[in-house]
Amino acid sequence: LILEAFLEGTRGDFNKAEEMFSQAASLAEAGEFLNDAAQLQECRLILQQSKNKKLTALEPALLAYEKWGAYGKVAYLQKNYSEVLS
Repeated sequence: LILEAFLEGTRGDFNKAEEMFSQAASLAEAGEFLNDAAQLQECRLILQQSKNKKLTALEPALLAYEKWGAYGKVAYLQKNYSEVLS
């Protein structure tokens, strides 16, 4: 599913790629693969940013990284996306 999401992104099908990243993140979280869930949410975020879309994946990415305990990554995202968070 993850590879298919990347493939759809390279093919230019933004909506399908985002949906697949979201599904993969949900499955990863359900399986308690917290690191994968966090990184997949960040992939969604990067995809959204590259298409100048609303960054709806930012909050789930922050929550997933926090749940994983990656506080440095949370701080990094908060700093780099401070204009979206304010």
